Amino acid sequence: MERSVSHQKLSRFFRSVGLMLGSGITLMDSLRHLSQDESLLFGETVRDMNRELTAGKTFSYALRQHPNIFPRVTGDLVQAGEYSGTLHKCLDKIGDYLDRSSYLEQRFKAAMIYPLIIIVLMLIMVLTMVWFVFPREKELLQSLGAEMPLITRAVFDGLGLVFHPVTVAAVGILGFALFTHYTGGRSGKPKESFRRLVDTHILSVPIFGPLLFKFSAARTLSVLATLLDSGATLDASLKCASRMMGNMELESRMERAHQDLRNGYLLSDSLENHEVFPTLAVHLIRVAEESGGLPKMANRLSRIFENEVESAIDTAATLVEPLALIVMGVFVGVVLLATLLPTASIVTNL
Repeated sequence: MERSVSHQKLSRFFRSVGLMLGSGITLMDSLRHLSQDESLLFGETVRDMNRELTAGKTFSYALRQHPNIFPRVTGDLVQAGEYSGTLHKCLDKIGDYLDRSSYLEQRFKAAMIYPLIIIVLMLIMVLTMVWFVFPREKELLQSLGAEMPLITRAVFDGLGLVFHPVTVAAVGILGFALFTHYTGGRSGKPKESFRRLVDTHILSVPIFGPLLFKFSAARTLSVLATLLDSGATLDASLKCASRMMGNMELESRMERAHQDLRNGYLLSDSLENHEVFPTLAVHLIRVAEESGGLPKMANRLSRIFENEVESAIDTAATLVEPLALIVMGVFVGVVLLATLLPTASIVTNL
């Protein structure tokens, strides 16, 4: 069974279909041509979709039959394009959305690679010292009758306790038990209650919480703008956009705002009452409601927040790299000091 595909591949797929449709090629012929493109990696899925179209199903229906490959939002966006008769334009917008979303995700992952490398190196060094170096040095010091300084005893005993095989095994068993309890067993999907707990508290984490809030706003506003441009109603657009927030707490806020909209509130008031978007977005959406340019404003806001998220990621990466080096330097210094002090004491006594 074919699994998830990178956003770059999906973007190229949707842009190619849109280009062919704009050139006068039918949708089924477009899919047939693309199914022969081995670089797409999901040719069999494209052939299945073509069979769905031949059977009289819509393109959006065919997309929804393959959730492992196509994100849920793509089916909603394509459906909006089908209803409005602007499918080829909508497909190009989907490609643009996937490219922008993928770009931000890659920037964030790239910023985290360096700190992760530092952490892994520290763990390797600690395990080597605890399991191979410390025991032999401790035996040597005891055989020579040397007195270990306080820092040496603290490092030897502390790290020895933390990384003792029994401790590591106990932590592993506990982690596996918690994982099994809070997930759907082999499915690996967090239970809703646990995920909601995490999503609620993660928004209050310094630096990371506001960054996640803006990233969610950028992605949601991008989808909202695409749907409104494709002819979807505001009610249907909000329903679809709420599923793109990537955070259960924010999704819950959007659902409550959506309900307020149905009860007669203005969109800006609904969003402000439930703190769905940053304050800037709410104010500009209020202006757009009065002027009638909500799709353009939503698109501009998504670009603004994407730029802010990109800038925040760059800033965080700039700060994290030297911080990681400092932490590793201090750690290595303490370990070396604890290791060399007894040796220096023995040499002095000799």
